Amino acid sequence: MIPFFRKIRKKMADDNRPLKYMRYAIGEIVLVVIGILIALQINNWNEERKDKLELIKILKKLEAEFETNKTELNGSIHYHEQQYKATVKIEELFNPNHTIPTDTIANLIKQAFTDWKFEPRLSITKSAMDSGKIALINNDSLTDNLNTWMYAIKKYNEIICRYTLKYR
Repeated sequence: MIPFFRKIRKKMADDNRPLKYMRYAIGEIVLVVIGILIALQINNWNEERKDKLELIKILKKLEAEFETNKTELNGSIHYHEQQYKATVKIEELFNPNHTIPTDTIANLIKQAFTDWKFEPRLSITKSAMDSGKIALINNDSLTDNLNTWMYAIKKYNEIICRYTLKYR
């Protein structure tokens, strides 16, 4: 194809027809520009497709991470409910008419004073935020909730840290 255009260009330059050669040159430039614009558009479509695939992958991983956190949080809530019940029973021990066996008292004390800290999995959330891929999510509500979640976990950890230092 290139030798064909080279022959046409050479023939027009040799025929000493500058206006005809100029039209041909402008046409060739326009074709090159159109080709570049088409290539750029195809590249943009490809990048958008890659971003959508990355977004789907991030959302699936976030969903799995939050499902795991939900399960662990429910376990933590159940544990703390049991811990509360144990402290209520220990409080009943101070009633002079208590009828709780001694071995049960030891179990209640152990249950009431054992630490249990909720440790959420945050690797996917932190990774998405740190890499800037969180910007791929076009849902403002979801990104706000993710930011609120990270803030809540930070505050939770601060409270647990203060509690642990205060009562140890």
